[in-house]
Amino acid sequence: MTRPLILVTTAINDRHRRALEVDFDLTFDPDRREGVGGLIIDGVFRADAGWIEGMPDLGIIACIGTGYDMIDLAVCRRRGIAVTNTAGANAGAVADLALGLILSVTRGLGDGERLLRAGLWRGDDPHRFFGAPGLTGRRVGIFGMGAIGQQIARRLSGFEVQIAYGGPRPKPEFDWPFFADLNDLAAWADILVLAHRADETNRGIVDARVLSALGPHGFLINVSRGSAVDENALIAALHTRTLAGAALDVFDDEPAVRPELLAAPGTVLTPHIGGGSSRSFDLMFEAVSDNLRAFFAGRSLIHPVLDASRPKA
Repeated sequence: MTRPLILVTTAINDRHRRALEVDFDLTFDPDRREGVGGLIIDGVFRADAGWIEGMPDLGIIACIGTGYDMIDLAVCRRRGIAVTNTAGANAGAVADLALGLILSVTRGLGDGERLLRAGLWRGDDPHRFFGAPGLTGRRVGIFGMGAIGQQIARRLSGFEVQIAYGGPRPKPEFDWPFFADLNDLAAWADILVLAHRADETNRGIVDARVLSALGPHGFLINVSRGSAVDENALIAALHTRTLAGAALDVFDDEPAVRPELLAAPGTVLTPHIGGGSSRSFDLMFEAVSDNLRAFFAGRSLIHPVLDASRPKA
């Protein structure tokens, strides 16, 4: 029986490759389209209509990570292509980074490190950072209380903070206050953390109005997707100091980051590394393998986003 051919579009280590090769033939050639039955992508690979339509034998797209906003689901649905993700596998890693970003930006660590690395540290310079508010006693609003948002909230519960959350609907299992409107959550919060599932319905949801509600003493943390933030409004708020700071792991046009954002004061910026711990990658590749094996064996998908078809016998 012919083994399924899987196109891998992202870097994987030898251990993960060998595990996949037990059941599949792999290709890493992005120009290989004919005969490819499965596609492994990460959260920044754009599987648009042109790419998908150029793969006549494609049956499944397996995403590494939770997000699938870069996939044209309408084409997949029409073609009968299944789509899976690795929901929850990297939630702990993303939450860890979110907490690190919160601690860093609220203590001015980004500006402090840049000053030190530039050789501009002087004896009285630390006093510039003594006014940083820190995390203790702050109000933290989490937008998106899925797997990642819940992990962030659990970590924050060990600090002396107040927690509230927002999203499409309240979750009765949580005692934290719920805000149905993002603007109201921002107005309540000192620190606004974006941990929601981003798609076209919430593109630019953090706009000038939300940033104004967060205010000159507020901080924005984004571990969701860059598309959630109006970067023009964010850049303006940072440069005019109508927002205290921002810590971002994601950007609207990755891997490009706008120079005005790189130069903005009060920022901590990381290159979309939130879900990328060694442990989370092991968990994600295990989930990818499980999804692929289930699909090609005709079983139910483990983490279905779009369970559109089964391979022909």
